[in-house]
Amino acid sequence: MANILALSPQFNRTTFECLCVIETPKNSRRKYKLDEPSGLFKLAHMLPEGMSFPFDFGFIPSTRASDGDPIDVMVLADEPAAVGTLMEIRLIGVIEATQVEDGEREENDRLLAIPVHSQNNQGISTIKDVPRFVIDQLENFFVSYTRMQGKKFRVKGWSGPRNAAMRVTRAMKKFKKD
Repeated sequence: MANILALSPQFNRTTFECLCVIETPKNSRRKYKLDEPSGLFKLAHMLPEGMSFPFDFGFIPSTRASDGDPIDVMVLADEPAAVGTLMEIRLIGVIEATQVEDGEREENDRLLAIPVHSQNNQGISTIKDVPRFVIDQLENFFVSYTRMQGKKFRVKGWSGPRNAAMRVTRAMKKFKKD
């Protein structure tokens, strides 16, 4: 069985397109996480009643973020994808944030993307094209989600696809080093 984490992201630095693996579908209260030894997706925890993932959430393979996990990506999809879906995406930006756990502060940025095959979001090429209320919802989701885990999440700002691409390139280099 191929290692999902080591799949080529097929990253195109010109179009900002790459592959991601969906761990948790849009509207799900269940948070899934890849169980690396088995290659299957395991239920990590349940969100409380009334809270769900606003969009598909996953990771870009062959990357390593500062927290040691693959780099996270929230995919603004038209419909929820199945757990484990390999999806072609286009990066549109990044929510820049810090996370504090047990007094330790670390960068924990969240990449934003749209599916390459999206019907409703083809006009979106940068985070500036996303309605502000959607960005506010995403920021509030991440603040609430990390608070549930006993962590603090502070949004520092947001930036466009070039900045997201720089983070992917850096995370790919870190993955190759490790």
